This record gives sequence, structure tokens and C-alpha cells, in this order.
Amino acid sequence: MSELRKGEPPSETPELAKCFKAHMQEKMPMIGVLDGDIFVDTKKQRVRQEQNMEGATVVGIKRYDLMWEVMVPPEGSGQEVKLQRPKETMMPYTMAPLELLEFKGFQKVGDVECYKYHFDMGGGMTEDSWISVEEPHTMVYQDVHMPMLGSTPVYFTDIEVHPDCDFDNALFDISKYFKPLNDKKVELEECGVKAGKAQEDLKQAAHDNQVLGTQIQQKQQKVEQKKQEAEKAKFTQQFSFCPAHKTVIEGWVAYYQAELGICIVAKMPKLQIPDITVPKVDISIPKFDFNVDSMDPDTPDIDVPQGPDVPQPHVGHQPHVGHQPHVGHSGQGPKPQLPSFQMLMADITSKISKCEDTINDLKTGKEQQLETKKALENQLAKTDGSSLVGVAEEGLRSSPEIDAEVQALEMMMHMNIFVQDCANAKSALTHLIAIIKQCEDSSFDAPQAPALPPPPAEPAFPTP
Repeated sequence: MSELRKGEPPSETPELAKCFKAHMQEKMPMIGVLDGDIFVDTKKQRVRQEQNMEGATVVGIKRYDLMWEVMVPPEGSGQEVKLQRPKETMMPYTMAPLELLEFKGFQKVGDVECYKYHFDMGGGMTEDSWISVEEPHTMVYQDVHMPMLGSTPVYFTDIEVHPDCDFDNALFDISKYFKPLNDKKVELEECGVKAGKAQEDLKQAAHDNQVLGTQIQQKQQKVEQKKQEAEKAKFTQQFSFCPAHKTVIEGWVAYYQAELGICIVAKMPKLQIPDITVPKVDISIPKFDFNVDSMDPDTPDIDVPQGPDVPQPHVGHQPHVGHQPHVGHSGQGPKPQLPSFQMLMADITSKISKCEDTINDLKTGKEQQLETKKALENQLAKTDGSSLVGVAEEGLRSSPEIDAEVQALEMMMHMNIFVQDCANAKSALTHLIAIIKQCEDSSFDAPQAPALPPPPAEPAFPTP
């Protein structure tokens, strides 16, 4: 490097070439000199560096457009690829705004005539940059000085400018390193489909049982209605010995049958169809594909530990604060904390486990519904109403003697479990007994029965 020469600075800060390939040598404190090729694509916010370390090549790819950094160890080394977030959010090897720079003069670096700029970053950190005078302007040499660590000079040679930024995209492709994560994503999506099918199966099984239950209730109610019609005819014939109050007795018999029917339907055994709670399946997948712009900024980051035995290529200096912020980030305030690769993998793995547990719960629920279905089908096949209305027949007698009929009605009132819990039916029997006792007195003003209540509604089928 020649001696520094004073001179007039250019009217504007030289605009660096947006895309270039170069051979880079970098002296790292406590490590030594690293050298290799570097590919810088400022237009698409990506950098690839191939460093020669101990006879092997370590590749580092930083995708600032995606905020992912991939460290690829030498092939056959047995070391793992490291996927992590870059510590900085902006592209390296750029120039700060003119008002922040101090023009120092002209100086040759090798055979290249350069402008030299100084940038005081504060806190004892400084950055000196040597930019080629000849266009297209490129970074030729850069030296960042940090307290306690000293200088970290970087020297670029064999610079090839790509004015159209026509790099092969394969140089910056990191998609294959996300295959384990993408495979987990597919596994979670497939589990979600299976869980959805299991949910529908359980809902359908429960609906089928509800339909069977409604059919049983309808059949029971129809059987009871036929039984009541038969009893009404028997009652009417039974009280033919009392012609003086025939019409009133028929009215009270009809009222008694209607009210008793309502009570019997209300007391029909409730079908024990197990309630179902269909669990929800969480298959929400965070954005992590290599072709997305950003991650959820509210998800905390998990730093990926770096083993001391794994050589880590250094990809550029910490860029200027507030200069050329990453797309989607203002450059002001703390940078978004993005989920690490390990966190994404753990999150999806956990959701797969919960999804599989949910599928097992859904299958168990369906099996319970199928067992219930068998019991309901058996009940539907043998439902004849006898278990519900048989007691109502107890105590009915066919006798022309008034005392015998009164005794039969009183026995019915006290022994029929449906009458005991049915106030209106019990009241009707009380009135019938009183009227029958006055059967031979045609002048007796027998009370009229109340209007008939509406019949019980027929059970409706459930909505699917």
C-alpha cells in the first residue's frame, strides 16, 4: 500500500457495484488469515463465502432477504450443517452516507488507485474503507478496528463486477438444508388431514346414534298412544252402567288419558348416548420456507450454540448501524427476534405429537359411539311399549257394581306410579270416583272435564 496523498474528495460518495465476485483475504484476531472467494449480491440481499481452512472448503451463505444463515462444513467431515439467524440484519461491504464519512485522501492498494474514507462508529470503533477510483467502484480494502480486538483488515483481489447481478441462483440456494424441517411440515399437514377425517367420523357416529335415539323415542310414543286408545275404549265400556253421566264420564276419561300420556312420555327412560367432545387439532405451521420474506417477529429466538471444533466462516463485518436496513425492518429499535431452526423443528414436532394423540382420542370416541349404537339398535328392535305402560293397566276391572269400580279406581290412583306423580291425572280419577258414586242420582250436577291438553310433541331428528 502506497503512502496516503491528500486531495479533493469526489463530489459524491462513490456508489459501490451492487454485485461482484472476488478473492478475499481477511485477518481475524486470534485466528489468523482466512482466504477464499466471496460472492456479494446487494440487489437481492445475499452473500456467499467459500473459505479455505486447513486444506478444506467451508461454505457460508447468508440470506438477508430471508434472515437465514447456513454454515456448510467440508464434505465428508462428518460435521453438521448449521442453520441459524445472522446476527446482523444488513448487508456487509457497503458505504455509510457521505455526511458520516471523512475523506482522508488517495492511496494505492496493490495496483489499484483508491479513495480512502474514515468512519467513526463510536465507542472506539472505526472503519476505514478503500474504494477504487475507477468505475465501477468496488471495495478494495477495509479495516475495522474494535477495542480489545484490534484491527480486522479485509483485502479484495481478482474482483469481477456483475453489473446485471446475473449470478447463478444455485450459489445462494439454501432450500436443501431445510429439507428436515419441510419434511416435518408435510408430516404435520398429513396428520392434520387424518385428524380431520377422524373428527368427521366421530361426529357422524354420534349423529347416527342421536337418530337411533329419536327413532326409539318415536316408536315408544306411538306404542303408548295406541295403548291409551285401547284403554280409553275399555274405560268407556267399563262405565256403561252409568248412563246418567255418560258424557261427563267420557270427558273425564279423555282428560285423564291425555294428562297421563303426557306424564308417561315425560317419564320415558332417557337414552344414554355418550356426549362427545371433539378435540381441536392444532396444525398451524409457522412460516419457515426458504422463499418467505420474514418470520413471526413475536416468536423468541433461540441461539444455536457453535461447537469449538467446527470451523465457522466469517461472512463480513458488522454493517453500519442504520444503513441499508433489511427489507421489512426499519433499522430503528431492536431487531425482530426470529425463531431459530431448532425452535421451529421442536414446535412442529410437538404439534405432530399432539395431533397423533388427538387422533387416538378421536378413534377411542368413535369406538364408544359404535358400542352405543349396538345397544340402541337392540333397544329399537325390542321396543313395544310394555315396559312403559304396563303399570297403567293395573287396577282396571270390569264390574257393574259401583263399589267395585270405585275401589278399582282408588287402587289405580295409589298403585300406578305414573298417576302418583301426575297431578292432573290424579285429579281426573278423583272426579271420576266422585261422579261414579253419584251414578244413580240423575239430578247430580257432575263437573265438566277441562279442555284437553295438546299431545306431546313427537321427538325431532337431530340436525347433522
